[in-house]
Amino acid sequence: MPAQARSLSTRVRGTLLFLVLLALAALWFTVLRGDGAARQTQTARLLDLAGAALRADVEQRAQALSRDARLLAGDGQLGQALLEADRDALEARLAGDEAQPWPGEALLLSLEGRVLISLRHPGLFGQPFPDARMTEVARDSGRAAGYVLLDGQAYQVAWVPVLAPRPVAWLVLALPVADGVSGPFGNVAGLESRFLALKPGAQPPQTAFTRLVKLESDSDLAYAMLLQLEPYAAGLSAPARWGALGTVSLLVLLMAWYGGGLLSKGLVLPLQDLTQALRRVGRGRYDTRVPVAGRDELAALAESFNRMTGDIQSRERQITHLAYHDGRTGLPNRAGFVSAVDMEVSEGSLGPSVMMLARLTRLRPLGLALGAEVGEGLLKATAQRIQGRSDWRVASLGEGAFAFLCPLAPGLDRDDWEVRVRAALEVPLAFQGQEFDLDMRLGSARYPEDGLDAETLLRRAEEALCQAHSRVGVHVAWHGGLAADGRSQLALMNELEQAIAADQLLLCYQPTARLTDGRVVAAEALLRWRHPSRGLLMPTDIIPLAEHGMLIRSLTHWVIDAAAAQVAAWRQAGRELPVSVNLSVRNLADHEVVERIANALARHQLPPSAFMVEFSEPVFLADADAALGVLNAISSLGVRLALDDFGAGHTGLGQLARLPVSELKIERAFVGRLVESVPGAALVKATIDLAHTLGHYALAEGVEDEIQWQRLAAYGCDLAQGYYLTPPLEAGDFEAWLKEREQGQ
Repeated sequence: MPAQARSLSTRVRGTLLFLVLLALAALWFTVLRGDGAARQTQTARLLDLAGAALRADVEQRAQALSRDARLLAGDGQLGQALLEADRDALEARLAGDEAQPWPGEALLLSLEGRVLISLRHPGLFGQPFPDARMTEVARDSGRAAGYVLLDGQAYQVAWVPVLAPRPVAWLVLALPVADGVSGPFGNVAGLESRFLALKPGAQPPQTAFTRLVKLESDSDLAYAMLLQLEPYAAGLSAPARWGALGTVSLLVLLMAWYGGGLLSKGLVLPLQDLTQALRRVGRGRYDTRVPVAGRDELAALAESFNRMTGDIQSRERQITHLAYHDGRTGLPNRAGFVSAVDMEVSEGSLGPSVMMLARLTRLRPLGLALGAEVGEGLLKATAQRIQGRSDWRVASLGEGAFAFLCPLAPGLDRDDWEVRVRAALEVPLAFQGQEFDLDMRLGSARYPEDGLDAETLLRRAEEALCQAHSRVGVHVAWHGGLAADGRSQLALMNELEQAIAADQLLLCYQPTARLTDGRVVAAEALLRWRHPSRGLLMPTDIIPLAEHGMLIRSLTHWVIDAAAAQVAAWRQAGRELPVSVNLSVRNLADHEVVERIANALARHQLPPSAFMVEFSEPVFLADADAALGVLNAISSLGVRLALDDFGAGHTGLGQLARLPVSELKIERAFVGRLVESVPGAALVKATIDLAHTLGHYALAEGVEDEIQWQRLAAYGCDLAQGYYLTPPLEAGDFEAWLKEREQGQ
């Protein structure tokens, strides 16, 4: 070949090689630039989602830990063991039962913060709690939570007071905290976390592949979780891809030198496709794919690119799903539910609807009693019942609560949807050969009348649900008065506390008379509150307030002391008239009431026969075993007991025989049907006979007229109360009425 031809060929090949080199340089620049943008976007998004999920998981663990601590602190057996200084019993209650032992640390502290009992660290006995600030916060606010280091191990802790009835100790429940990602992100490859204890103001170094999630803690040190994402985990480093790209570059150079224009034509078009695809990926379009043609190196590069974008897209879908769905049921969680509903609102596609919030109140107690497997199985079985329907939008909110967004239409109102929700949730669930009734409560709010966004509707449905919790099986619809009622009840609760402290309450007395001769032989003390603006409030207004506001103990103490003082005053005036007082369900779980009765008798120098205690059948059935222990202790003082409202509950004969009572009080509803109803009369007669068979007196409540009085006397009833004698009277009026009655007899 002539030198000139060889020179031309060399120049053509050199020119082509130079152009190809420029193209390759542009390609590499585009790849690096596009990959860097994709890396930044994907890393930030993945770490943000993981951080949000971690915060939700930490908050959920903190709530569960605090709830478990409150349940254990409210355990009557723990309080009794503490009062009796029974260390073995205390350690047994802290350790849990054999089927479900407590997996972490449990400590019992004195009010000053010194360790009395430590389940895992006995060497801490007598020492101050390792974190002084947490002890100070607990003293100031009545609770504390956060993290602490015990022997180098990090624990998440919750402090609650143990009341008996005043705070007598601190209960601290703690769960160990370890490095690593748990919960819904535990299976995300390459995502790791480290638990950090930091001095105030300290800040660990961070990179684009880390995210610091600070943890709230009432402690001396600051605590945080450091999330770290390995570069390969989000497709941030792909050696195979870069190797393939380098190989292709080399082949392109060889083919440009030897193939000329043919190679240039076959190379430029695929590179253009790849460049455009990388730009789309850099803008967050992870569904981008490039066409794969042939089986050459360019096709391999395209396949590697497609696999990379496919992996990123799949991982993003997984993270998004975990962030917006409940991992236990597969249903949308609160965040996903709110997002979907608000999108419908913003698009204008949501018509009139009702937001229904249902809570299965027995789900958690069943899980605690029968094991986590049963609780989990019942939750999943419930979710299977309600998912997959196209006529409502449903979500799992945790703690046995489900939200339903139901469209309203002609012929389909709130009541119709209530029927459908009840049909799905109230039918007993069959699980492991048993049927379980999960006891549903229901609250609701309407769109758009009660709220224009999902969070407002959920919050108001929750307010209605709180009202429904006090009434079994009730559906409460939200209305504007609920918020006002809550504020009014809170104000009244504060006023009640002041009224108890200032001795502003009063007792009225209702006489008990023998049916044989009409002689008054006893009186029942009934609580009243003469409120300055609301008038005279009855026990039905006062007792729920006291129980909800933790005032029932001080209120009961006031009633016992006031009644004992009145009995003593009458005895000094020459009138020996026993007086009875009523106990609530919380009183029957509190052994201190026994001590209060004994102290009142001693202080006023009264014999036990001068006092009597009444308790209702529903109150006893709320916790029969705990109540029986308190009742036996009261009976051992020599104080007589009466079972009030007999027939209003479902006391079995076996339970009735165990009760240390001397009197059965027949519920006033039965007495009211005595005359006009043959079955009602038969029921009253049978109750009287039952009382006598057991060796008890029979007392009829609510006697209104002479006919009822004579009929009860004919049936052999011993005692009676009611307006036929007189309404309840204050002490002075009662004495005047009694003198007038005795003079007329």
